Amino acid sequence: MIFQTFGHQRFTQDSPILPDVWLAYAKANKEIPIDLILTPRAGHAPGAIAITLERRLQAYLGTSSQELRARALIAYSRSSVAARLTFTELLRVVVPMTSWWRNLPSSYRSFSAVEDRLDDLRHERTEFKRIVNTSSKWDYFRFVVLAGFINSWREEQQPEYLAEMLQSDRSNFSDIRTVAQSFLHVLRSFKPIPDDGIGVEIWNISLNRRSQLALFESRPAIKADAAENLFKISAHGLAWAVIDAGIDAAHPAFLDRTKYPSPGKGNEIQVNQSRVKATYDFTYLRSLLALGAQNFISATGRAVKISRQQQTELQDLRRRISLGREIDWDLLLPLVEVPHTAAYEKPAHEHGTHVAGIIAGNWPADETEEDHALIGICPDLTLYDFRIFDNTGDTEEFVMMAALQVVAHLNRFRNNPVIHGVNMSVSIRHEVISYACGRTPICDECTRLVGDGVVVVAAAGNQGFNQLLETGGGEFGSYRVASITDPGNADAVITVGSTHRAQPHTYGVSYFSSRGPTGDGRRKPDLVAPGEKITAPIPNLGSKRMDGTSMAAPHVSGAAALLMARHRELVGRPTLIKQILCKSATDLGREASFQGAGMLDVLRALQSV
Repeated sequence: MIFQTFGHQRFTQDSPILPDVWLAYAKANKEIPIDLILTPRAGHAPGAIAITLERRLQAYLGTSSQELRARALIAYSRSSVAARLTFTELLRVVVPMTSWWRNLPSSYRSFSAVEDRLDDLRHERTEFKRIVNTSSKWDYFRFVVLAGFINSWREEQQPEYLAEMLQSDRSNFSDIRTVAQSFLHVLRSFKPIPDDGIGVEIWNISLNRRSQLALFESRPAIKADAAENLFKISAHGLAWAVIDAGIDAAHPAFLDRTKYPSPGKGNEIQVNQSRVKATYDFTYLRSLLALGAQNFISATGRAVKISRQQQTELQDLRRRISLGREIDWDLLLPLVEVPHTAAYEKPAHEHGTHVAGIIAGNWPADETEEDHALIGICPDLTLYDFRIFDNTGDTEEFVMMAALQVVAHLNRFRNNPVIHGVNMSVSIRHEVISYACGRTPICDECTRLVGDGVVVVAAAGNQGFNQLLETGGGEFGSYRVASITDPGNADAVITVGSTHRAQPHTYGVSYFSSRGPTGDGRRKPDLVAPGEKITAPIPNLGSKRMDGTSMAAPHVSGAAALLMARHRELVGRPTLIKQILCKSATDLGREASFQGAGMLDVLRALQSV
């Protein structure tokens, strides 16, 4: 079905191309490539799809493999393929690789089938909605009409009826035939590509969405100080991955104080003395996968020292990728690892260090520039730094998914996991026109990781309040419900909203905190934690006060780590940990769609087991 689309209206359509993709191409100028995620049909390997896509694009474009990789940046992971494609490449090269296309009757995929239906409409002028909502024989025709409409729009050759449709009466769309002819005109200009022997199938095509950063008096508020004094918990042997903008491992807040003495006030630590066990920079992973290690290094000039043994391994990696086989992270991780040596590269952005400090910082008062200590929720926890945001605070969904897959890879021996939890203080606005709520690619990846026994904590997002412009030029505020962002919409993750750092009963849920329920009616957030004016470490011996659900989520990560540290039998049981944290939360007397189960209470959670 195709419904009205522009403004606040919506597409739903029985083709594999999700509505956000159609709209992205409609907004783009002519043949601007759009970054897409191709999800394979069950049983079809992403690597095989990537290789087939590259072969078909080369046949269509007539370019060299290296030129194609540099422009399209085709890369694949365990669950998906990322590629930058133009509109004609999408229609001519990718759509014939989909299950939807291959399941259509062969007669529906011919030019004559479309032209016959156009002839049926030669003298008709009828309602668009009635035509496209008829029987299943119109599936392909609806696709053609929509593709023709988008093409007309992009080429700025809209006939008069397109402008009329955007006026007050948008339900009437009279001349379908002209729009479909626009598509046929473009389709005939495509270079033919043999479709025989494709052998792989794509299930759907979505946007590779961009993500944003979801921007201590809070310890007493959640009773973390009381829990520490009562139980004397040690988190030795437990580790948390902070998937964010990077942690400054040279910051004294992350010193392993069980092994090394204090560096004193105003001094950094040696990186090999840090509780940040390892640092991985995923910001250039896409280019690395697309271009191959050697070509990537030569193209970017990145200073990566490669031994003779690694040279051999990289040749094997390139061969595996060229064959479409599953990625061997053991070969790839050394290339994205940031060495903890004298040449250590600090993160350019402060967000990840701040988040990590809330989870596990330990900065005594005599070392800080503050008048008090900065102590995190679980101050002896080991950390892993997964950098997914570049210096501008930007990342893509494909990279986020790959980082989660690396956690699963490191934990491949489930009885002895390397990483026990993940904190994702990130925010992707949920595209309701394209995805079932909680079933976006990043949500599905989080769900798989929880199924592997890893706790995943996500920020609810900061979309709870909008500042809007009035017609006269003034501003007014508007609160928003059902504003939870991804991956917080995933049912399996622990989604955290924000409350006041010290007086949650008085001030309730933060005005900016995204609110539930989810788009499909589930209660979210799961609970709230302090997220207003939270002071924590930042790079280069600094500290800073920040607001956001980004600051609330790490409180819950720290609490989950404390639970596992106190009750080791909870390791590998993220669903039970979520239940314990929610059942022991303190009711703030607010709507469940605002507060979830209530305010995080670490002491009660520990005592309830």
